[in-house]
Amino acid sequence: RGETYKTYTISEDGQEIEVEYGEEFILVFDPELGIGKYEPTIKNNSLITYLNSVFTGIDGGETEIEIGEITIKVKVIRHAESVSIKTLDEGIEGEGITGSKEIELIPTVLPNTTTDKSVTYSSSDETIAIVDENGIVTFLKQGEVTITVKTENGVTNTIKLHSTYGYLTDFELVETNIEHRYVENDKESNKVTISVTNLE
Repeated sequence: RGETYKTYTISEDGQEIEVEYGEEFILVFDPELGIGKYEPTIKNNSLITYLNSVFTGIDGGETEIEIGEITIKVKVIRHAESVSIKTLDEGIEGEGITGSKEIELIPTVLPNTTTDKSVTYSSSDETIAIVDENGIVTFLKQGEVTITVKTENGVTNTIKLHSTYGYLTDFELVETNIEHRYVENDKESNKVTISVTNLE
């Protein structure tokens, strides 16, 4: 049966192409380059494989294909498959995460070879807490708020934060797998606790 592969036309040395993770493709050459039958050299074959005249992008990253005197620069685009969230053990004010007016959220985008690991954040209620582009959450008043982190291709995860009088008192990682953690801290004679639970 006939297979249909994406075709990239190479017209000059040093040409750059972008392919998707998992994409099968072939290269055709401008006749002026004088490329006939060839056996390519792939600089990093953990990113691209070659079999029976067909290249396949197998992981995200940048590599080069050399054919005779011609070099083709290839970027394999791999999108995020998951994103998890954790908090710094210390609040921004350095007094421990409990009792903090601000905390920092740290996202982890997987797989590690995801090409674009950028994320955006949003707050379910900006009267309770706001979050900036760096994942810094600032608590404004008492209440419960959900912060959502979103990758460039739409993968999301959320964390619930509970604030008492504008200070963090508790939070729950809603979708992320994380080891159970329990912390206690005294601030102004008011004991506050954090319990992190993995909710299915």
